[in-house]
Amino acid sequence: MMASLFRFGLVIVALVVTSTFSYRYGVRQVETEEDRLLAEVAELRTAKTSMERDALRHQSEVRTVEIRYEELQRRFESEIPTGTLLELTQLAAGRLAEGMDPERLAFYIREAADPRDCSPLDSKRFVMPTASYQGADGSVSFENGRISVTGLGENAIAANGGIQGWFDPARAVAITFTVIDGETETMSGILPLYKSIVLEDKEYRFAFQPGRRSFVRVTTDRCAFP
Repeated sequence: MMASLFRFGLVIVALVVTSTFSYRYGVRQVETEEDRLLAEVAELRTAKTSMERDALRHQSEVRTVEIRYEELQRRFESEIPTGTLLELTQLAAGRLAEGMDPERLAFYIREAADPRDCSPLDSKRFVMPTASYQGADGSVSFENGRISVTGLGENAIAANGGIQGWFDPARAVAITFTVIDGETETMSGILPLYKSIVLEDKEYRFAFQPGRRSFVRVTTDRCAFP
């Protein structure tokens, strides 16, 4: 009888030990799995946060590109000529490509307007002064001396390198205007040259062309202004 009770007690103890061990092992497994899941959750949260930051950054970059595109589109529409302006731009570019003097083209464009009350003044000429010639006939005047015109050119060079007494019309010259109040204005470039001057209620349109050797020919129109 005692032996049976002893064996029964051993069985009970063995069951208790086994159950306890199994419980603790199960708890440890659950804790390990929980730790693993928590780690995965943390990684997923970190990945989610990173993706959200990337998404915001990409959205910002996309918006920046959109803004730059819109700005370029506005600039294109405002700066690139279209229609009649494009046709005029192409015509001007074509004339310049053919060798037309830019100042001459600019003069014609500036002077292009509805018909105005204009009349020609006398055509005159003067000897273009140079560094080696400052003699007579080096200027002309218009409107009873209210506008005076003179200039300064580069001496022509002979084939042997010698300096000539007259100016070289193929090189740039300076044209100086002096009005009755003493105000002066100078323009420069290669002939032909064009200039408009407003004096009181009149506009004077000057055109300068190379003349006979040493000379510059000046033609002038007087127009009502404005």
